[in-house]
Amino acid sequence: MGAAWAAIAQPTLPSSPGDVAAVRNVVGFTGLGLIASRIVGGRLAWIAPISMAIAALTLASSSGQSRGAALVWPLTADGNVTAALVALTLFAVGAGIVLAQGTRERETDAEE
Repeated sequence: MGAAWAAIAQPTLPSSPGDVAAVRNVVGFTGLGLIASRIVGGRLAWIAPISMAIAALTLASSSGQSRGAALVWPLTADGNVTAALVALTLFAVGAGIVLAQGTRERETDAEE
């Protein structure tokens, strides 16, 4: 669903980074969601990618994209190597955590 939304919305955004950046962002935000699923559980894992996107937009608008390049990776152009490394690292760490430990499951009452 996220990849479809990125493919539909990306061309309509003003000064859009490009198709490669859209795929990179989906990969990075997926990794961030996987990391969050282990920390807060699957039902609240969506909060981390949304928070990161809001933080990137805030930092980019207040400081330009010169400072904190690793934090504004979702807004950078296609060929940005730092952004690609951040996104791939987030995905690799998230996938590794979920494969090794699984997601944090909600505690239920086992006596029922």
